[in-house]
Amino acid sequence: MLVYAAVVRWPRVELSTARTMLERTQHLACLAIAGFIRITSTAAMEILLGLPPLDLYIKNVAMTSCYRLNIEQLLQPSTQ
Repeated sequence: MLVYAAVVRWPRVELSTARTMLERTQHLACLAIAGFIRITSTAAMEILLGLPPLDLYIKNVAMTSCYRLNIEQLLQPSTQ
């Protein structure tokens, strides 16, 4: 759900406010998944759970989607 339309919204991820909100969301998700102590850092939980930071994951999904769309456009026969 967080990466829906990542191609359109990925520039927003560059903003510090959006990155902070994503980090908070990731922190809460890690706490719910593993039951860590609340003061555990998000980075430590991500490493222990094998999760990438959300901002990097969203950028990765957006780049992959752009690449796929570009390849599909190149492979389509021209209508000229």
